[in-house]
Amino acid sequence: MQTCRAGAHLVRLAVLLAAAAAIVPALATDLTCGVCGKAITGRYVEVDGKAYHPQCYEQHRAPRCAVCGKPILESRVVWEGKDYHPDCYREAIQPHCAACGKPIEGQYVVEGGKNYHPACHRSRSLKCVVCGEPLEGSYLADGWGNPFHARHGKDLLCPFCNRVMTVSTTHGSFISTANGMRICGLCARRAVARRGEAAAIIGRARRRIRDLFPVPEDSFTWELVDKLQLIALELPGQRPGDELGITLGERMRQGGKTTHQIHVSILSGLPDWLLEAVAARR
Repeated sequence: MQTCRAGAHLVRLAVLLAAAAAIVPALATDLTCGVCGKAITGRYVEVDGKAYHPQCYEQHRAPRCAVCGKPILESRVVWEGKDYHPDCYREAIQPHCAACGKPIEGQYVVEGGKNYHPACHRSRSLKCVVCGEPLEGSYLADGWGNPFHARHGKDLLCPFCNRVMTVSTTHGSFISTANGMRICGLCARRAVARRGEAAAIIGRARRRIRDLFPVPEDSFTWELVDKLQLIALELPGQRPGDELGITLGERMRQGGKTTHQIHVSILSGLPDWLLEAVAARR
């Protein structure tokens, strides 16, 4: 983003506003027209010390507007060697705001190759997805690029997908009946809390990793638990509430053969995609 000033921009481009001609009454009888050579009686146009019949000047000597092509009989704007009516220049050449479409005078903002009035730019700039106010200076963004003011804090992030939980980003948030946590509307729609549905997902996760980590189906058991139950299973030293699943293993030796039996506790109410990931990891 760049801040510019329209006036300074015009000066650098050699734009000037000048009087094109003056129409004055004839004061002498020996004036002749600089175009047709005939004597001038009555009013005439004087430019650079030469006199012209008004019609001769308009048709043959008056500068033509580079926009509309019509003669310029009053003040004009000269830019890069071309002449313009002030209104034609303002509408066709002068920087225009990409938001409101009006000509820009004075300071303006350039962003992405487009020009904006400062007020128009502020109105279209990034807005906080939580409060809707413009974001100025530093701000936070979730993992999906949704920006928000730092003052709102990170408690608004969904614990599963890490989105800011608002109506516009996640269709709001809900308290999960499966685990008691506040989660976003998107994750709530895909939450898995029934054992039959969870069994199918866990089986799929086991099959996907069996080439690298073969896990016999009868070598582990699992259950879905709520948040408080999961915290109660966490080992000393762990930050409470960080885990989405916990694995407890037991080694047994029988008849010279050692076997491992594991039990996996997984947080109930995880969205299906996250449940499969947690199951594969555990």
